[in-house]
Order: sequence, then structure tokens, then C-alpha cells
Amino acid sequence: MFTDGAFNAAPKAMDDAARQWATDPLRPSAAVLQAQAHAILATDTTKRLRDIRTSTAVMVAAGDALTPPRLSRQLAD
Repeated sequence: MFTDGAFNAAPKAMDDAARQWATDPLRPSAAVLQAQAHAILATDTTKRLRDIRTSTAVMVAAGDALTPPRLSRQLAD
């Protein structure tokens, strides 16, 4: 979920975030995360995008591993 650049830029922050997540009693189980991933991959709502009738900003970071810039450009178009 994070790029190498993000890890290298703030290694302590990444370690702190990982430690906090690991000790969170409400964190989702691996099975829940897997089910969510499958649901996301099985759902395509791109045909509904044309129904959006308000100004919308599509933002992404250059190194975004989950939503690469090329996909965000497709959303914006």
C-alpha cells in the first residue's frame, strides 16, 4: 500500500503506524480483508460515472500502488 519512497522518507512513521495497527483490537481479520478485496474486484461501477452531475476532483499520487495515475486519468475523462 505504500511505495518504497514513502517507507524510505519516513521509516519511523511507518514503523509507528504498523505497530499501532498491529495492536488495534478492532483491526479486521485477514478473512475480512480478503472478502473486501474480492468484493472490490468483482464490482465495476464505471458505467455509473456518467451519472455524476457535480464537479468532482480525481486525485492520486504519482507513486500510488493501488490506484495508478493512468487509472485516475481514465476516471477523470
